[in-house]
Amino acid sequence: MGHKYVNPPVVEAVCEFRFAPSTPWDTSIAARLYERMKHVFPREERRDIHELEVVQTEVGIEPKVRQTERFMFLSADGNEFIQVGPQLLATNRLKPYVSWEAYQPTIALAFEALMSVVPVDSIERIGLRYINRIEIASANVTLDDYFEFRPYTGERLPKAMAAFRLAGLFAFDDRRAGCKIELANAIAETPEATAFLLDIDYFTTEAESVGIHQALEWVWNAHQRVEDVFEGCITDRLREMFGEAQP
Repeated sequence: MGHKYVNPPVVEAVCEFRFAPSTPWDTSIAARLYERMKHVFPREERRDIHELEVVQTEVGIEPKVRQTERFMFLSADGNEFIQVGPQLLATNRLKPYVSWEAYQPTIALAFEALMSVVPVDSIERIGLRYINRIEIASANVTLDDYFEFRPYTGERLPKAMAAFRLAGLFAFDDRRAGCKIELANAIAETPEATAFLLDIDYFTTEAESVGIHQALEWVWNAHQRVEDVFEGCITDRLREMFGEAQP
């Protein structure tokens, strides 16, 4: 991201739209959407999703588990898929992530297909998330060499941390958008290596702040922000490891 890399660290990219509660939903909508997208996503699956939500009751705030149905339209290799459900549309791209130019047509296809079959009044939330897995071929890694976004331990604390998780929420566009950055250690896939997850989630913070006709433009701009954030999180040493692609 940002620069074009030969070996990008992206393991999953997700673009998610959440719509107003008044947005209609039934299984016939999923069937109509599938007809419009099956030429690209020939496989169809249905899953029951359990979501945790917090509700206000007479005795206070209580957690509640809500079960919803979700339909998935998958590419032939399963590396790219669309998720649709009540007031939800999401597009997921798994590794290998080729480029934004290859991914963005999927977002446009799914969004425009939904708009053609569902009367949507407003958008509650839009999010663009990139999960990066970075594995370094060394058992002893100094974070300062690879990350600009990293935990600071001070001079009196040991540098060898067995595990950590660092998160920060940054405001954009006069707080109408936010970006959550999270860096954590991960289990390495190869011996004598060290792995990390760098999770960047850019999203709207106010319901109905983006109109239906501006939604895709917002996503394109959000991607530029995510690229800038990613580049701000890493050092040149990681850029060299990813390998910058030739134009």
